[in-house]
Formats: sequence, structure tokens, C-alpha cells
Amino acid sequence: METSEFLLKVYGTLHGGYLSVTTLEKDGKARTKWFDFGQLDEMAAYAVESGKTYNTYFGVNPRVKNLGEHLRGSNKDIAAVIGTYTDFDIKGDAHKEKNLPETKEELMAFLMSLPKVPTAIVESGNGIHTYWLFDEIYYIRNESDRVYAERILKGWESFVKEEAFREYGWKFDSVSDLPRMLRAVGTLNHKTAELPVCKVTSFSENRFSPSDFDEYTSVQPVKKSAGSTETDSFALMGTGSGRDLIESCVFLQHCRDDAENLPEPVWYAAITNLAQTADGESVIHEISSPYPGYTHAETQRKYIHAAQENKPVTCEYIKNHLRFNCGRDCGVKTPVTLVHTEKQAESAWEKPIPFDECSLPEFPVDALPKVIADYVVALAESTQTPVDMAASSALPVISVCIQGKYKVRAKADWYEPVNTFVLNIMEPSERKSAVENAMVRPINKFESEINTQNAAEIESSKMRGRIMERRQKALEDQAAKGKDVKAELDSIVQEITAHREKKPLRLYVDDVTTEKLTQVLSDNDGRAAILSTEGGIFDTLAGIYTRNVNIDVILKGYSGDCIKVDRIGRCSESVMDPALTILLMAQPSVLSGLMKNDTFRGRGLTARFLYCIPASYVGSRKYRSAPVPDEVSRAYEIQIRNMLEDEYSNEPEIITLSPESDRMIETFAGELEPKLKEEYSDISDWAGKLIGNTHRIAGLLCRASVFRSHDFLDVPEPLVIDAATMANAIRIARYFISHAKAAFSLMGADNTIKQSKYVLNAIKNSGLAEFNKRDIMRLCRSFKKADDLQPVLDHLVDYGYIAIKESGIYSGKGRPPAQSYIVNPCIYENETAC
Repeated sequence: METSEFLLKVYGTLHGGYLSVTTLEKDGKARTKWFDFGQLDEMAAYAVESGKTYNTYFGVNPRVKNLGEHLRGSNKDIAAVIGTYTDFDIKGDAHKEKNLPETKEELMAFLMSLPKVPTAIVESGNGIHTYWLFDEIYYIRNESDRVYAERILKGWESFVKEEAFREYGWKFDSVSDLPRMLRAVGTLNHKTAELPVCKVTSFSENRFSPSDFDEYTSVQPVKKSAGSTETDSFALMGTGSGRDLIESCVFLQHCRDDAENLPEPVWYAAITNLAQTADGESVIHEISSPYPGYTHAETQRKYIHAAQENKPVTCEYIKNHLRFNCGRDCGVKTPVTLVHTEKQAESAWEKPIPFDECSLPEFPVDALPKVIADYVVALAESTQTPVDMAASSALPVISVCIQGKYKVRAKADWYEPVNTFVLNIMEPSERKSAVENAMVRPINKFESEINTQNAAEIESSKMRGRIMERRQKALEDQAAKGKDVKAELDSIVQEITAHREKKPLRLYVDDVTTEKLTQVLSDNDGRAAILSTEGGIFDTLAGIYTRNVNIDVILKGYSGDCIKVDRIGRCSESVMDPALTILLMAQPSVLSGLMKNDTFRGRGLTARFLYCIPASYVGSRKYRSAPVPDEVSRAYEIQIRNMLEDEYSNEPEIITLSPESDRMIETFAGELEPKLKEEYSDISDWAGKLIGNTHRIAGLLCRASVFRSHDFLDVPEPLVIDAATMANAIRIARYFISHAKAAFSLMGADNTIKQSKYVLNAIKNSGLAEFNKRDIMRLCRSFKKADDLQPVLDHLVDYGYIAIKESGIYSGKGRPPAQSYIVNPCIYENETAC
């Protein structure tokens, strides 16, 4: 198989990211050339040509950007994962370890016996690379995606290595890291004089889902033997020149010049820094060889350990603990930083994580009834949107169908309605309208059909009302002229009072004022919904247009409290047991306006919403995505229609809890209650309503999981929330906890975030590069005790704004030094990053 064909089979469906080819040249330096995902032919040609002269490798997984000539990237630079992979050595001139396969055939027999047959097998020249490719490239959209990818790669590799050791006693090195480099197909292996070609020996149609490897994530890695070495030491190489580093660092010059007499700790401190350079391996052996006890194997083992750990000993440790003072102030934390490029020097301090950025869980779609879940997943794929958008929207969509028809009996004297408020927060161009339109399409269709079917009756009802009003006016005119028409007037008043004009079915509205919403509720027997891809309702509620904050109808519509309706020229009416559902898909500015409005927070409006902040897929969406299968779409529409056809009665049908589900919600409530004053103290108003919302969610899941007959003679089975349904409702509730915390934190409602910003501003305004607690206590007088400040400093450390300063080894004599912190210089370079 040609190199270009191999790359096309592996990366042909890739729609973003950068690919790399790296050469290990004669001077020991690694040089990388980057290719856009559409340049596979150019990449293949460059790799083959370079491979004639140098050992040549490619980055298995695409990176998010071009990282330059000397960087191969880290886990955070990975854009996508193509599958799982392994690298197995075969005993020979290049690999002389005893615990390796004797022949290629022996190794191949083992590989083909694994429970998952590899997609591709590549002979690297002195071993075999195997690939288990995913059926679809797995894109890394957030930190949870990255962690998941790391787990399945490491888990599968650990399983394979464990099987190899158990059956044959073989031991192989780990290559499951995301930024892995493997030898490029079509290139020569320059490790031995034979110069074997790296070639594909088989490429099957086998493809796997990432979830196929979930069962292996708990497998523990097999420990390396004491003398083992990395299959390809190139994979460990850092950047910059080790020789240049020595010329720049007085400490390393000392280690080179006095190598014969160096104590082991000093020697190893040098190795930890040199190991992070491109030619570090050869330089380490070069400067270590004068030592009388030098051996290549021991030095190589130390080099590999240092390179894998990637923890270069700091200048401060060298000075204070190793007692070597270079007499310089180079302005670096570790010696190796001296030879990093400007980009690498910055990476010693990574950009701090914005306070409004966090890794949030994905909606547990499998907690939804299967018909709904299947449609949600298919719609997310079709629209190339996060599954959270459709999944969280499913709850209010079900609410629209059944609100007012059912209530959940939480306890003997506690009933919860099944209407919900959900707020989806996403940036523009996230296809919010496409998702919402698809989710509510069956509702629109049902509403249109019913109104068409009842059109004549609706018009006739209007006409009767107009006729009666005209008769009333005519009789009033006669009475004014002195005629005795009292009996006729009494009769027509009774007719008008008894007449209930039939209105068109209106299941939801979009842009509406509170007055109009009250009217809609009254006209629709107390039921209404607001479904919108904008957040204009909050502007209306805040009085942007009327200078009058009016949220009573929203609050009462959620809780089911009576709403008084005043009509001009008519008697006041009461809407008993109103049921209002809200689904909004809006931009972050809407959330900001909601959270910053003291009236909204103070009166409990913000506490009524379930918040969803999906990860953005912009930048990694496929153009040609799979449409929603017809059978999935039909099944969804049938289920929605089945719920819409449930009849309204004078009293809602009661959904009860099984004994098991009752115990489960009690346990969940017991777990939640203490946290209202601790972990959830900043969102206690929201969390205080979560148990009620969990009952509502359970009721929605319970009804949506069954198909009820509407035949007049059929008596449907009572609806009972079983343990499985309650477990799913609680899973969804836990999902919303994480997103609510993020939503309140995003707008500064989280006190730790507020205090962190306060301290950070004090640091920036004072221009501090280093400080201790006492310094911050002087600058920030609101902290009365050091213990109150510590969580804030920990938070700033976690987000990368500051770091704990290493203070060397405490001798144990006298008072220990105060803990100091150093400040990330990035906060002064880019104000907007913070």
C-alpha cells in the first residue's frame, strides 16, 4: 500500500486540524513540517522523500494548530483521535531485550487472537505498529472528551500488554499517549544497516466505536521491567538544543566540566533539564561518559525516566538544595527554558483558564425514553450540534404535551405539576433554531391539524358570540327608550355568560408580553408555553419597554398559583392551576441579563430554570452529516402525538411513586439538603427547588416511556414512577446541578469566583510578581482571616493565574518560611484573557 493511500484511509474523513511529519536528523535535532488536513498527498510525498535520509515519523492524531518546527505538542494540542494503536518490538539487532517476541509470525499470531482484530498492521522495520481505527474520527471538543480518549487508549493498550505478558511473558512499552509519533509508512528505518522499509502488511474494513473500548478502561497498566527502554526514544524528545543549553547555563557547564566528580543528585538535576531538548539523549550520554561508573544502560534508563516525567529541576532547587549558586539572574524558572523558543517560553506559563470556562458533563441521553433518545441522538448528528441542545429541549417539549393533564404525587400532601423551565445558553451560529424547529415540528403539525379540523366550529362560535352581543345591544337600546324588555335582557345575559367561545388551539407562543401571556393562559384553560430561540421575554419582564417589572404570571405559571385576569368591560376571571412551560435557546448575554437582575433573583425567577450550557461544535462540524432516519423521526412524532392526544379532565391524573423510587428520591433529598449551606450555598435558591424539579422530570419520563391507547373502551394502566425511571430522573438532575453552577458562576453569582476576581485585580493593580498571604491580606481588607483567603488562592492556582513557589527543603529548625506564590506573567500581557 502506498503512503498516500494509507493516509487517505486513515484521515480521509478528517475535516479539521493539522498533521505533522517529523524527521530525526544527523545532528540529533528533530524538525517538524506541518500539513493542513487537506494536504495528504503533499504529506505523503514529503514523508517518503525525507525517509530516504532520516528516520521519519508522523503525529498519529491531528493537532489543533501548526505548532512550528520544533514542537510536537501535548495532550491539550490534540484536535481529534483516529483510534487506538500499539507499537510492538521484535527481538533483533535493534532490540535485544529478552522479553520480546522472537519472530514476526509469533507476534502476528498473538495480535490476531485478540478480541478486536486490528484495522491496520504496519511493519516498522524492527517491530509492528497496529491500529484499531474508529468508524468516525473522535473529535476533542472539551476536557471531558480528552480525558475519555486518554482512558480508552490507555485501557486498551494495558489490556493488550497484560495479555501479552500473561501468555508469553512479553513486555512492551507504552505508546498510548495522544501526541504519539509513529514511524511513517513508506520510509526507511535507519536504525539498522539493512534499512528496512516501513510498510503496510494488512488493512481491513474493521472499524470500531470509541465505546467498544469502554470495558477496558479499568485495566491497570503492566509495570515496566527495571531495564526496559522506550521503543523509540524519539517519542520522548523535547525541543531546543541541549548543546546550546549548556552554553547558556553556568550550572550545566559545571556539570559538564566536573562530570567525573558530580554527586548523583546534581547529575540527575542536569539530566532532567537536558532530557527536554531535541538532542538531549546524545548530549546526556556525552557529558556523562567521563564519570568512572558510567554505563550506557543506566544512563539511558535515567534519561527515559526524566523525559517521561517532564519535570525539570528548578533553578531555585539547584540554588537552595543542591547548593550551587550560578551568580546570575536569568529570569527563568528552570534552566531548560533558556533554549525554548519564544512560544515555548510562554508555555512554561500557560494561559490561565478564564473563570467562565469549565468542563461540563454531557447530557445523559440514555436516561430519556428510547424513542425520544434515538431522535435526540440522530438530530444532534444531523445538525452537527451537541446532543445537550436537543436532549434538554426534550423535557419542555414533553411538558407542552402533557402539562395540566398530570401531576406527580411526591408525598401525601405534596403534588408537583409537570411543566418545566429550561434555558439553553449558546453563542450565535450554533444552529439553535434548527434544533428547536425539529423538536417542536410534531407539535406544530398537531396544532395545525386540530385547528383545520375545528375551523368551522371555531368560526361558528365566534359568530354566535357576535350575534348575542348585537342582540344585547339592540335590547339595551330598546330599554333605553322605555320599552319593557327585562325578561329578554336577562335571558341574553345568561346566554352570553354561558357561552364559551371556542378558540383555536395554541400550544405555545414565541414573542409575547406578560399581558398577552395572561390572555393566552385564560383562553387555553390555564395552559401555555413559551418556546423561543431568543431571550426577548426577559427584556419584557424586566420592563425594558414598559419600565414596569412584571414577572407574576411567570412565577405563578411555574408553581400553579391562581392568576387573576382583568378584562376591560368584563368581569374579572381567575385561571386556576395554570401550567406554563418555557424553553429558551439564547445567547450568553441573555443569561447575563437574567442573573444580574436583582428582582429576578430575589423573587425566585432564576431559581426556576434548568440551565444547559452545551459545548460548542463550531469549527469541527461535518458538512455531510447523516440525516435523521425516517423510522426514527416517525417514531418520535407518533410518541409526541400520543401524548398530545391525552385528554384534559377536570382534575389532572395522578402519577405515583413506587416504594423503591420514593426511597431513592428521599435519599437524594437527604444528600442535597446539607449541601445547601455548604457546596451549593451560592445557588441555594436554585438547588432548593431541585427535588421538586426532579419529581417533574420523573413524571415526564414516566409518561413519555409508554404509549397509551385512547380508545373509549380502554382503561389505561395507572402511571407509576418505578426505580429505573427515578434513577434516570436523578441522573438528569445531577447533570443540571453542574450546569447551574456554571451558569451562576459565569455571571459572578458564585462567591469564590467573585473573590478570586477581587484578589486577581488587587494583584494586577499592584503589579506583583510574587507574594504571600500577608501581602494579599494587606491589599484585600475584606478577608479577616488567612483561612478565608486560602480557598481563593487555591482557586487561582487551579485556574493557572498563580503558582505555589517552590521553597526547597525545610531543615526543620526554626519557624518554617511563609508560603509564597508567583504570578503568571500572562495576566499582565493580555487583560482580556483574565
